[in-house]
Amino acid sequence: MQLYLCEKPSQASDLARVLGASERKDGYFKGGNIIVTFAVGHVLHQAEPEAYGEAYCGLWRLEPLPVLPSPWQMVPDPKTEGQLKVVVMLLRQADEVVIATDADREGEVIARSILSYAAYRGPMRRLWVSDSTPAGLRKAIAQMRPASQYEGLYASGLGRQRADWVSGMNLTRALSVAFAPRGVTLNFGRVQTPTLALVVRRERAIQGFKPKPYFAIQAEFLLGSATVSVPMRWQGQPGQLDAAGYLVDKTIAETVVQRVAQQTGTVTSVDKQAQRELAPLLYDLGALQRECSSRFGMSPDKTLATVQSLYEKHKLLTYPRTDCQYISEEMYPDAPKVLAAIARALPELSGTVASLGANGAPLRSPTRVFNSAKVAAAAHHAIIPTTGGQLPASGLAGAEADVYNLVARRYLAQFLPDHTFDETRVHVDCGGEAFVAIGRVTTEPGWKRLYPKATPTESTPAKSTRSRKAAVAEKDADHEASEAATVDLPAVSVGDTARNTRAVFEQKQTLPPKRYTEATLPSAMEAIDKEIDDPRLAAVMKNKEKAGIGTSATRSDVLKRLFMGDYFAKQKQSVVPTEKGMTLIALLERMCPALVDLALTAIWESALAEVESGQMQLDAFESRINQFVTQQVELVKQGKAAGVSFTFPEVTTPSPAPRRASSQSAASSPTPKAPGKTKAPQTVGEVCPSCGKGQLTQRSMKDGRPFTGCTAFPSCRHFAWINA
Repeated sequence: MQLYLCEKPSQASDLARVLGASERKDGYFKGGNIIVTFAVGHVLHQAEPEAYGEAYCGLWRLEPLPVLPSPWQMVPDPKTEGQLKVVVMLLRQADEVVIATDADREGEVIARSILSYAAYRGPMRRLWVSDSTPAGLRKAIAQMRPASQYEGLYASGLGRQRADWVSGMNLTRALSVAFAPRGVTLNFGRVQTPTLALVVRRERAIQGFKPKPYFAIQAEFLLGSATVSVPMRWQGQPGQLDAAGYLVDKTIAETVVQRVAQQTGTVTSVDKQAQRELAPLLYDLGALQRECSSRFGMSPDKTLATVQSLYEKHKLLTYPRTDCQYISEEMYPDAPKVLAAIARALPELSGTVASLGANGAPLRSPTRVFNSAKVAAAAHHAIIPTTGGQLPASGLAGAEADVYNLVARRYLAQFLPDHTFDETRVHVDCGGEAFVAIGRVTTEPGWKRLYPKATPTESTPAKSTRSRKAAVAEKDADHEASEAATVDLPAVSVGDTARNTRAVFEQKQTLPPKRYTEATLPSAMEAIDKEIDDPRLAAVMKNKEKAGIGTSATRSDVLKRLFMGDYFAKQKQSVVPTEKGMTLIALLERMCPALVDLALTAIWESALAEVESGQMQLDAFESRINQFVTQQVELVKQGKAAGVSFTFPEVTTPSPAPRRASSQSAASSPTPKAPGKTKAPQTVGEVCPSCGKGQLTQRSMKDGRPFTGCTAFPSCRHFAWINA
């Protein structure tokens, strides 16, 4: 019997339909010798610290830390234990297993953890699905590979999971016990904490910013026989500007204006060059999240949920959790089908699609986005429309329409001509002062016809009340800035006169750095080399592709946890740190500066990439992490012993509560609902009133709220809020 193991029921249903396994059973689909079953996400979890020794039971204590599991223990999730039993039963009957979970590191861990738990040792293959349409599934089935080719991916995923547990569990406990007031949890997360540090340091820079006055010269000239003046930019010479490029000497500003005002100068050079602008690369998840936030005010988390729905529910887009902006050269023959699908989904683009094949003309030769080498270095290709899918009868609407529209236009742009224009730079000398104006004349709109400019009366995309399709088409955010400084230029030649019609200077003040938004913060996390002061580390991170803080697939969850944990708050569109967040980073900078090193998570991620490629063994990676965490816990202990203290905002509670006991690491998922009914709290250490066997222990929800549970969990589900 051939057993396909999917990650979720919807995947199993889609795959079973393609495989002809139409007989629905309890927890699986059957058809002849083929069975398709499924997990429900993570059906197995890392055991709590209590499983590794009596020292970790009961109240949280600093002395026994760190807890460094060996061997690791996985326990079933009580909510999905029934389905796990079904999968294990089927695995014991299987002659071959096909891993069909999500085609990424997390999906590999989900499947392999179940196989390990069931002690399956038979043959295995891997189904790698990027396109979940029937055609995409059939293609993936025909290209299945031996599961052994993905051992490195599994080792990398396991290493990430264990590193997050060891660092999050130990450091969250240590920091909370040593420095937090009653009722407050100080979370540490491999990605979460450096991200918080990034925002805190930006906020400090803003709060400590002292505006510096400078002077801006504004000048306009009539060039040659023109009747309309052209604004031109003054070009300061060395010695006239400070190190940052500002004119800070008022005397110089006055002198320039006096020399130029109402004087006639000369056009010294006219430099005209034909320029070409290629279509932007296809979307990876991070680029799509930034674009949706910029255009529609859509959070990264909302964007991910939307593109996931377009992939899983409607089958209109390919796999979303990708860091790649290229597609393979083998996908080029499918381009006409993809373009036809775009025309069906977006009738307003049908004319553009039709023009590509007018009079039987072939499509343009494969563009730069068709690059198999780039795809081979990543787990998935870029996000593009599929050739099929299930378009709703009434069409897409809301966020789904926005996201699909962006992805479709970006793909279509690859087959349109390059955007070309003539760029002219006119230089003028007047009174010994140099001025320049830059003008552009479009010679071929090319792919930019997909992004017509907004009219002056239209508002910004995120706040606009016009149609969302117009907002999508308004501009391409990646290319707007390059046109901002251009002006309309008259016909002009070297030697023509340049008569000044306006010359003034205005005193201004330098502005503080901008606060991050949900659009710009993920970008800063990705391009972390720009935020690192150490030139050596910055160079290291810059040279490591995609070696930022976190990954495109995890950054939205990280931001959500920081908001939920009261480390971040929103001020209009800006992300600002709370008092709790500011204080935690100040504490860590004093006690454990390595934990807020912006390069930390990127270096770990780089090491995980070496594990995946086989350059580093998983044991060696774990040893490095264990050593690092042990050192940091020791620093916390030393700080506690020395009486170091920081004032954190306290949680107001109706009655005193003992210290919290067990908790998920800071890398855990958003707060779940508490199991069972709320009961009156009991004393930690007493016999459990529900089962009469285990002892009451104190634990915490993922947001830090304490409750009492039973040491016999999961067989005993006793639950009671503390301070209820």
